[in-house]
Amino acid sequence: YYGSHALYNRHCIDDTSKMKMHNEKIVIFVHGRNGHPNDFIPLIENIKATDYSLLTVNLGETAETHLDEDVEKLKKELTLYPECQIILVGLSKGGLTIMRYITTVDDSRIKKGITISSPLQGTNLALLLPPNTTTHNELGYKSEITQQIATTKITIPIFHIVPKLDHMIIPVEAAKYDNTDESHIYYYEGYYGHMGITHSIEVADVISGWL
Repeated sequence: YYGSHALYNRHCIDDTSKMKMHNEKIVIFVHGRNGHPNDFIPLIENIKATDYSLLTVNLGETAETHLDEDVEKLKKELTLYPECQIILVGLSKGGLTIMRYITTVDDSRIKKGITISSPLQGTNLALLLPPNTTTHNELGYKSEITQQIATTKITIPIFHIVPKLDHMIIPVEAAKYDNTDESHIYYYEGYYGHMGITHSIEVADVISGWL
């Protein structure tokens, strides 16, 4: 059972249909670079019964947005959920977005963060793009902003899905933080790729256990 709000929200709902929620337990799924709320439909379908409502946000086109722009959009979205207990789940760049939010915004509602195939310490692939692009400068391996996030003290539990084979996350170790407890890391060795990982039932099972 996902809760009526999540059931209503899970299939890419536009902004006009969002409902304000008070004092509830919710999971917010944050899409990646130029991603879409629909990216999470398979994952939400496969997550086991939980007392959290499962909701998505739409940050719009994020191909060349700064992380701090995405954080501001997320912050605005979260105003819909006053006094709620919130778990943030970020896919790809969405993982960096939630970690930037957690480390720069004083928000006591946030109880956990979960990243999926996220270039938390950047990726070498982004360094192949022109040096004047936001993607190169912010998502490149060991970029200044990723290291700021990685070295900021985090007081809530953080969990990572780390794909062993992912053409977007290079090196693989970039998808986790060095000080994350190994019990909070799941190494995915399946055949789904960077975006297709949301179709993995085993990933949904792991996240179900973390909720």
